[in-house]
Amino acid sequence: MMEQKKFLTIYENGNLEEGYTGLVLQTSDNEILMKNIDFYGNEDGYCVRRIENIVCYNTGGMDIYRKRQLWEEKKHSHVMENFFVEEENLMTGMLAYAIKNREPVFAFCEECVYAGWVCGYSDEIVILNELTPYGEDEGELWLKREYIDALETGSPDLQIRKKFWEKEVPKCDGRPEKSFYRKLKKYKGSLQLFEIYADSDWENCYVGTIEYVTKKELAIKHIDSEGHYDGYVVLTLEAVMCICQKSRYLSKIQKNNKCDTTQIKLEMDGENLSDEVLRFAQRKSLPVFLEIGTQGYYGDIEQWTEEWIQLRAVDLLGNGKGTFWILREWIDRIWVDNQILREVWQMACDKHDLVRI
Repeated sequence: MMEQKKFLTIYENGNLEEGYTGLVLQTSDNEILMKNIDFYGNEDGYCVRRIENIVCYNTGGMDIYRKRQLWEEKKHSHVMENFFVEEENLMTGMLAYAIKNREPVFAFCEECVYAGWVCGYSDEIVILNELTPYGEDEGELWLKREYIDALETGSPDLQIRKKFWEKEVPKCDGRPEKSFYRKLKKYKGSLQLFEIYADSDWENCYVGTIEYVTKKELAIKHIDSEGHYDGYVVLTLEAVMCICQKSRYLSKIQKNNKCDTTQIKLEMDGENLSDEVLRFAQRKSLPVFLEIGTQGYYGDIEQWTEEWIQLRAVDLLGNGKGTFWILREWIDRIWVDNQILREVWQMACDKHDLVRI
């Protein structure tokens, strides 16, 4: 167990070489609150980290001794030991502190780092107004809390961003929506574009409008990077990690967004969106693309049940691959009418005299 007021270096999975050095201020069963100390012995803000990510920690050695000596020799303008989180959940305490003191935060999510003002939070999500290194407004961001590995505030980097911010600090929503579902259902059928990150992929996102949303699933009208319509995709809300709204990237796509007269209108009636998109594809004689992890299957649905899908499959060149029976529990996403799918199926039609789309 890590003692409070102990000077140490912790090592997390993914950072076993350098680690993070600082003074332990508080601990709970699941989290640790530290005052960060940099290489030169300067105070570098507070950070809450998840104990489950910590592989080991070190309380001795020349590097720790050197940093502590440098830190103790400095005359600090404020004593950070006075920072105390009243809530049992330390991350919740830091979010409340950031709102009360109008301090921006860093949210660390695996290899991604987001900086911004805390505009609201619940047990499930954290809402940030993103802040660039130059103090620019990057729009609103919704993060699922289970994907936040660490939360930091008070660092020199954040203070610089705060200094360059020329607008009024965003107000906190006193009663924020508690989940992605409650946030998204207000935008069902609207023209508002979103960036959506899912399935532990922080580099690639889905951009589009919210066509349908239930407590379990989400149907998006996908828009490509050039602003063109690119079909529909259904995915689970459980897989969604992060949603961006009103970013500069979205503004660029919105300006280029063209009205495509060839796009189909997705029609759904039930609560199970996966079932609905399969019925829609069969009713309109449309092929589908089924994503399973990094793999995918293109083809025509022959029949399906609650447990499996029977797919007449083709490869990217339109060559037949036979019939696949795919267990639905493994399917991450279902696509209809996107550009690649249309091209693949057209080649298949030309080669095998299939029904054209």
